[in-house]
Amino acid sequence: MKKVIRVAKREFVATAGTKAFILGILVLPLVIGALMLVIPRMAMEDPPAIEGRVAVIDPTGRVAAGLSAYLEPARIAQRRRQAFERMQEAMPPALRTASGMGGRGGSAGRKVAGSLAGAVPRLEIVAIGAGIGVEQAKQALTAAAPQERPARPDLALVVVHQDAVQRQPGADRFGTYDLFVRAKLDDRVIEEIQDGLRDSIVGARLSQAGLDRTQIDALTTVGRVKSRTVTAQGEGRTNEVLNRLIPMALMALLLMSVLTSGQYLLTTTVEEKTNRVVEVLLSAVSPMELMAGKILGQFAVGLLMLAGPRGPAFLTTRNFDVIYGYNAAESYGLAIAHLSDRLRGGLPFATPWPTDDPGLSRAERRELQTLLAARGHEIGEIDGMLGDKSRVAVRLEQSRLGQPVNGRGGQKVLQALRAEGEAQRPAGR
Repeated sequence: MKKVIRVAKREFVATAGTKAFILGILVLPLVIGALMLVIPRMAMEDPPAIEGRVAVIDPTGRVAAGLSAYLEPARIAQRRRQAFERMQEAMPPALRTASGMGGRGGSAGRKVAGSLAGAVPRLEIVAIGAGIGVEQAKQALTAAAPQERPARPDLALVVVHQDAVQRQPGADRFGTYDLFVRAKLDDRVIEEIQDGLRDSIVGARLSQAGLDRTQIDALTTVGRVKSRTVTAQGEGRTNEVLNRLIPMALMALLLMSVLTSGQYLLTTTVEEKTNRVVEVLLSAVSPMELMAGKILGQFAVGLLMLAGPRGPAFLTTRNFDVIYGYNAAESYGLAIAHLSDRLRGGLPFATPWPTDDPGLSRAERRELQTLLAARGHEIGEIDGMLGDKSRVAVRLEQSRLGQPVNGRGGQKVLQALRAEGEAQRPAGR
């Protein structure tokens, strides 16, 4: 495990100390902030409305009229409004308010939904006589030059089968239709045409069979009931939207993390193999230890938390290592580095230093190390410098004493160990 940790430290220093890494930390938040400003503006822009003709070859004579009624702009807008209201009902109240959809038909949410769905298309249904062949009718969909296009170009061609409404004698199934569309036609328009054809053909079949469509719809429609989640605290409506979005968001974040770190890991491995560095590393560690250390190093975060979890945290780079190499004292390195930042116009610590557990002097750190060693902890040389071994020992003693376990050598843990030492000392000495 020690070898893995060493490889991880080496990988982290090699990664976090590069200019590209530092620039990435600074540039990525700026890019994300710019996207957060630009994307909503783009989403709020209304795309141009689609206008054109839908040619229909209908030998049954009973489909074109129903399709024309289904694709009326007013009915399309009504269906989209109903879909928006269903989406509102499925959203939790807090998310609905945050997205500008507060209240049924909220103006901001309706505008965003309208932008996502696109402007309502204006489609003219044109019935083509039987004298015009299918191939000839399809030629209108390939007109590319502006002068060849009419004011309302042909967007699609529908060819209804002869048996789409009434089955042929002895046949088990009805016929259907063929749909031909212009290149790069919006998928939302194609879906509207397909839904309209289905609605019109079903209506024509029911009418041909002498059935009342209203009654059939009533018999075959079952309202979708919202499930309710029952817990010990009571019951409430099941949040179906978040139940679907949260796993998808976590999977997307995991995928981005794997792709980003995996790409950099492969790049550094190839570079080290080219420079024959891998051969030197493999002479000291196994391939499994090497890869495990590189993966840990890629995901490591250089946080130096001298004041525990309640104090300020520092993201350090190689500059701190240079200062620390001159004088191996973390407080000295932080003081010099922070002073340099302030001279350049930097801000003070965002999180104040805690005052309920003051730090230790060099002599007190030696005393703490002595007390830790007396309790059987392996801390190395007693030099007043709290390294990794000393912090591990401090964590163990903090856990035993019931103090917050943060590995920080402060006055609280020192005074507690002093008190125990005084209590265990024989009387008269």
